[in-house]
Amino acid sequence: MSLGGREVDVVNTHLAWQADAAAVRARQIADLMAWIPRDGAPLIVMGDFNAVPEDAGLAALTGPRFFSALPRGAAETTLNPGRGHPLRVIDHIFAESAHFAAVRASVIGSIPVDGEYPSDHFGVAATVSVR
Repeated sequence: MSLGGREVDVVNTHLAWQADAAAVRARQIADLMAWIPRDGAPLIVMGDFNAVPEDAGLAALTGPRFFSALPRGAAETTLNPGRGHPLRVIDHIFAESAHFAAVRASVIGSIPVDGEYPSDHFGVAATVSVR
């Protein structure tokens, strides 16, 4: 993706879902980060991480290099309780702090249309500004 003539890497992922898979998720994130080109392009990593922000597997994305576009406590859940899921925020957008600043973020798709939801997860939408 290009932004004002500058390349931006935007990556979407879906990590291991098991409750005891923090180590697996950490390895998946390490593999993902090793795969991304080291060309200095600003980076946004998003997706279904199957982990709450406090999950040790997310440490590489919740440290000083990145911020969560959807701050802790801003949403009750990204899992659809109408589908029997517990209330947990496990879908995230992480942006590099050196290149982006949070503007706003919200959960989308949480209101059924004609009794139907678009997914068993709610989406996360964010606007970030470029530094």
